[in-house]
Amino acid sequence: MVPFPGDYCKTILKDFPDGVLILDRERIILYANPAFYRLFEIGPGEELAGRSCADVTNTAVCETQCLMKRAEADNRSTIQRHSISCGCPGVGPLCMTHRIFGGSQSKPGEPYAMEIFKDMADLGNYLESLRSTSLELEQEKDKLSVILDAIAEGYFTVDQSLVLTGASESLLRFLNKRREEVVGRPCPEVFHSDKCETDCPVRWTLQNRKAVANCRERVLDAEDHARHVLKSTYLQRDTSGEVSGVIAIVRDNSELVNLQQRAASLVKAHGFVTKNKRMQEVLDLVHTIKDTDTSVLILGESGVGKEMLANGIVGGSVRRNKPFIKINCSALTENLLESELFGHVKGAFTGAVSDKVGKFELADGGTLFLDEVGDMSPPLQAKVLRVLQEKEFERVGGTRTQRVDVRILAATNKDLKEAIRKGTFREDLYYRLNVIPIQIPPLRDRKEDIPILLNYFIDLFNQKYRRSIQEVSSRALALLVEYPWPGNVRELRNALEYAFVCSKGTVLERPALPVEIQSWRGGRTMARLERTPIDPPSPSRNGRGKARDEAGEPAVHAAPENREQFIELLERFRGNRSLLAKELGIGRTTLWRKLKELGIEEVYR
Repeated sequence: MVPFPGDYCKTILKDFPDGVLILDRERIILYANPAFYRLFEIGPGEELAGRSCADVTNTAVCETQCLMKRAEADNRSTIQRHSISCGCPGVGPLCMTHRIFGGSQSKPGEPYAMEIFKDMADLGNYLESLRSTSLELEQEKDKLSVILDAIAEGYFTVDQSLVLTGASESLLRFLNKRREEVVGRPCPEVFHSDKCETDCPVRWTLQNRKAVANCRERVLDAEDHARHVLKSTYLQRDTSGEVSGVIAIVRDNSELVNLQQRAASLVKAHGFVTKNKRMQEVLDLVHTIKDTDTSVLILGESGVGKEMLANGIVGGSVRRNKPFIKINCSALTENLLESELFGHVKGAFTGAVSDKVGKFELADGGTLFLDEVGDMSPPLQAKVLRVLQEKEFERVGGTRTQRVDVRILAATNKDLKEAIRKGTFREDLYYRLNVIPIQIPPLRDRKEDIPILLNYFIDLFNQKYRRSIQEVSSRALALLVEYPWPGNVRELRNALEYAFVCSKGTVLERPALPVEIQSWRGGRTMARLERTPIDPPSPSRNGRGKARDEAGEPAVHAAPENREQFIELLERFRGNRSLLAKELGIGRTTLWRKLKELGIEEVYR
């Protein structure tokens, strides 16, 4: 046997990563490198030289498709690659390369051919991994396609020339167009948007490399019907990371726009926005009495808008260009209120250093609005009744009778019939004021107005605070509708303004609302559950409203210092400060000053 020539070749093949066999013409092994031993799991002590190739490799092609025999039959010396399986235990799929390099004169024992065996297990694993990854990518692509198509109105893509390169099936259905009418066409020709020429979000995203969220647009479908949409745009990049265009998500906004348009067509008068039947009847009544000159008594809880309705009555009346004077009867003591209403002459009382014109004189020919008229004392009620009946009065300390022509509008959150029964309000004055009674329903009885009012206040505060709040979240809206609003519309406005100040996004979320509203739980708040209840005062009272203890001595209930306790007391008395002042045994002025110090005088007015 001629030994395999060349130590240099052996050195190279020794470190070759693939298995190598050198064969003679009879397919007898002349040399096997270490990698072949490892690949076929043959011990290093086993000598392969001199053995038949087929006996050692035992491949599937040895008997029927021997590569060496095929090369000889074809009379060519070339490289041939085949994937084969081996019959040796533990040996996986192989890639076999056959190279005949010996001439036709080669003799047995001389190098004639070389076979290279490459383990395909790692390559197979890699290919399987690629196949699996490809399958996963296809599945993700299918999922993404389903998700994007599931978007109500879908999506489209454009290149940097604003030509559509793709569109979802849902978008095509939304526009009622075929794919060939959309793909390959310039964006403006497809959508005919009112923002195409002025403020196109797609063009803006391309120019500024920034996304746009929920741009409101009006587009046209195949029948030229206007469709209101919200369009969000995002940059699209190719595999190298370069910007290739824009992908735009389209959502139908027609329903919301229609609701807003319907809301705009609702009854909007005198500052009120409503679709509540009772509230519409109130506004209809205001319109009916606009040309009358009779007294009006406006009834309703604190915060429902009694003063605003009074403004509406005057604004539509025949006296709208005449003086309109307002006074809050609960904000002043009896003596000061009398002076404010009727005026006084110089020297009428200490501090009266000059004559003073009263509200009745100032309102002559016009209208006088008596807010919180139920808090007026009985003696003062008699003097007001005289003005209503006789249209005359005298200033405090004066003797000259003055005549005036004044229309009276009065408002109160008290039950005047109950006050008449208790003797705190004159029945004759009640009937003089109650010529045209108007009862404003509380907000809790017209909850269908809450979403409308929220939209109204959002627009108002967006302008005031230069914000771009778009909506109230569903969770926050559910809470706002559920909350009973003891402070009515005034409290709703204050709560929303608080949320505006505290919110940072474009949607008002529940955490931005005041804590008192957030913690509301079916009639009580969590904050109230944690408070120590205030014991009710003794029912026995003297003429000044001070309670007496068992020994008969005055036992004045000290006004609480805690803001939360004050709020609870106010809610217990439904915002009536007169009753609360009597309950605490303090004057209304003192109570008013205390509420102002605590910052709650406006909320519970």
